[in-house]
Amino acid sequence: MNKKKRILVWIGGIIFLYAGICLLYYSIQESFIFHPKKLPAGHVFKCDKDFEELTINTSDGYGLNGVLVKSDSSKGLILFLHGSGSNIDKYIARRKIDSIYTDLGYDTFLLDYRGYGKSEGKIKNEKQFTDDLDRVYSYMKNMYEEKDIVIIGFSLGTFAAAYLASENYPRLLILESAGYSGKERLRKRFFFLPLSLLSKYEFEAYKYLNNTKTPTAIFMGSEDPLTSDERWHQILKPGDKFTILEGEPHADYAHNKQYIDELKLLLK
Repeated sequence: MNKKKRILVWIGGIIFLYAGICLLYYSIQESFIFHPKKLPAGHVFKCDKDFEELTINTSDGYGLNGVLVKSDSSKGLILFLHGSGSNIDKYIARRKIDSIYTDLGYDTFLLDYRGYGKSEGKIKNEKQFTDDLDRVYSYMKNMYEEKDIVIIGFSLGTFAAAYLASENYPRLLILESAGYSGKERLRKRFFFLPLSLLSKYEFEAYKYLNNTKTPTAIFMGSEDPLTSDERWHQILKPGDKFTILEGEPHADYAHNKQYIDELKLLLK
């Protein structure tokens, strides 16, 4: 084989390998974004207050599982949308997220996305993900007046929360450890791939925030390398709040006194 043919073979091999890497990324990209933990169908949630499990059907016939925790005297509803890992049992059993909000007088609904906890199905693209959110929110509006609904999102859930606020008119939107742009984060990690062609997910929270009239409060941890982004200031509306919690990493702020004090003011 002469030198020219060897070069062509090498080039062809490189192109074939790169195409294979692209195809592999397209096929498994969900594993880089979602990290669900399943629960057995018979799992029993344990809450300190009265609660009920709800199943909300998706447009294609799967059941999304969630837990509605009741406050003693309800001012309305908090819809809590968690991050990319674990499931709602973590937030109920270990983090006591529900108690924080019910103690402030709000019923709290914690949702597991497809494939998380006891929810059925598997997330396959962003449109499917947002369609599920629409159905959940419509279900909640049949139970509560929209003016009494507060949406809280953590990490990945900040995209979900910002999306819902852009499409509806809840009383308040609260974002914890907010991700400015999921697409941008993936691009930094997979800079060598044509993500504009391959990605089924953008998760551009800032675009949705641009389109919401809902009052918004954003909380960031000072030690959070993933989400500390000053660009949020450029799109917040007059009256919106942006708070840095000193010493906090990329985590929910269930036990941060400053966060709880701010919540009391926001939810009074």
